[in-house]
Amino acid sequence: MRIYISVNLVCANGIKLTGYIVNESAHCLTMFIKNQEYIFSTHPLLALGNIEHANELAKALQVAPESIFPIMYTTQYFIRKGEIIKGQFMYGVKNS
Repeated sequence: MRIYISVNLVCANGIKLTGYIVNESAHCLTMFIKNQEYIFSTHPLLALGNIEHANELAKALQVAPESIFPIMYTTQYFIRKGEIIKGQFMYGVKNS
């Protein structure tokens, strides 16, 4: 089962965005800019798609692609014992 969780995002360069993660492990991250979705995955077989999306996202934000990641995410939802779901996302890298 997949659970989509809304998140607030802060890029490595400080730009704030919104989006969602898939499940609390955040194996996928989607962010929104100007009615466009940019989807990223931690799965290594999707590396080329991740790079293409990073370049498209950078163009939309008018920044260098390498200035976007890693991205910090936070939610308003709790996982256990009052711990909020939050973390760092980098495509192509399994999140712990």
